[in-house]
Amino acid sequence: MDGIISISYRENEPPNLAVVATILKEVKEVEQIQNDSLCTERRILDAISQNFASSKKRRRQEENGTYEHYQREQKKRQRIKRKLDKRLKVASEEEKRQPIFEALHPSLVSSDESDEEDPTSMVTRPLTWRTEEVTNFFHMLDQRYKSSMTNQQKRQSVNRRVGRPSHRNSREIPEKLLWATT
Repeated sequence: MDGIISISYRENEPPNLAVVATILKEVKEVEQIQNDSLCTERRILDAISQNFASSKKRRRQEENGTYEHYQREQKKRQRIKRKLDKRLKVASEEEKRQPIFEALHPSLVSSDESDEEDPTSMVTRPLTWRTEEVTNFFHMLDQRYKSSMTNQQKRQSVNRRVGRPSHRNSREIPEKLLWATT
């Protein structure tokens, strides 16, 4: 077996115990972690365990040919999350007390896709079943966010254009938010 490296995806298997111990020691030294620190040994071990689980999941997805689909879905979820975070950031305290504020939920945020014609821009896929009131509220928050951006942020931001309606349907909406759909 000379020259062959065996890779295991479980942190508690013998070949990996030394790796886990080394990582734990190095992180403690670099971060100068003490016992009363928020970054405890248990949290480091949990992170190592999660890393092994993620590596195993990725390997299985690559074997099944589903990894690229998973990556596309993750990008889509992250874009929706960033868009939602920007809207939450600019919502006023008064708006946060209004019932429409509950509409700031990932299931009601339109998705963005890379523009095949122009790689420097994105295509927004509007949700046709979302109420006009919610759509207008989102547009107002988006405009407020854009106006709060610095010139450098504006130069670095990605242009968006409205594209075809989204294929997502309102069945994915939590029951408490059905009022925000047509």
